[in-house]
Amino acid sequence: MNPTQRKRLFVVLGMHSGGTSVTTRCLRVLGVSLGDNLMVGDQPGVNEKGFFEDVDVNTINIELLGMLGHDWHTLTPIMPDEMNQVKTSSLKESAVELLKKKTSKSAYFGFKDPRMSRLLPFWKNVFVELNCQVSYIITCRNPMSVAKSLSKRDGFDIEKGYYLWLEHMLSTVALTRNQHRIVVDYDLIMDAPQEELQRMADQLGVELDLNGPCYASFHQEYLDRSLRHTRYCVDKLNLDVKMPSIVTDLYQLLLNMETDQVKLDHSDVSSQIASIQSNFNILIPALRFMGVLENQVTQHNHRIAECKHTISRRE
Repeated sequence: MNPTQRKRLFVVLGMHSGGTSVTTRCLRVLGVSLGDNLMVGDQPGVNEKGFFEDVDVNTINIELLGMLGHDWHTLTPIMPDEMNQVKTSSLKESAVELLKKKTSKSAYFGFKDPRMSRLLPFWKNVFVELNCQVSYIITCRNPMSVAKSLSKRDGFDIEKGYYLWLEHMLSTVALTRNQHRIVVDYDLIMDAPQEELQRMADQLGVELDLNGPCYASFHQEYLDRSLRHTRYCVDKLNLDVKMPSIVTDLYQLLLNMETDQVKLDHSDVSSQIASIQSNFNILIPALRFMGVLENQVTQHNHRIAECKHTISRRE
């Protein structure tokens, strides 16, 4: 690398259970460093091959969400005024120093945490301080697959999974407008890894060595189609009465981006995104109310569990 060139930062965005781990693993094949403090997959059926998620970045995101009064699965989106009202200066300094240290070891550094999709305004300010060239890799997976996965893993209702997918993906697309970005599809990576890796390499301006050990390891040891527990076609989405229509609209638009049928920053795409965003904004009060009810149910369940425990000890 020419010493006068800026270092490059590759940020993977997307939804939980939405394929971001696979995409991040792809970056390693493309010569991007992921650092040496990655979260491991230690639960059967949950990212057995690894999360490829930087523990230090994850820690900052969890702290920031707590400061905002949110969690990764809070239904209500984080509003701009919320981020402005929270004093994040010390946390920002920590994030800047953290990424300076991580990028000092490699010309190309990449990381992911699905929480980034909700917290990108904070991180974009961090990136400005680093003076790196930032590329965003937006990972998309069928919303029905995501909702089914979250239902199995976390016990969420299917409807909650749909709304979480919508909020994460819509935020990701809106907040990266006019930035260097690409959209990739989890299922396409699993079905045609070589073609998708080449597409990523071409659009990100990096090299793919199909004869090197990184690609061989990725293809032979990492890609395991048995780990893809669900897959649904687009037509099936329209048959699900629980599926909000704007979820289908956004997913179809993202599919067109993933196959390069439309360009991310085309005026027509921007108009469609703005329309979907407008419809989503109408839902926010309802989502906020749903969140209140969900918290009440959780609290009642905790009380019931405590009562059962007390009764069992007295018997």
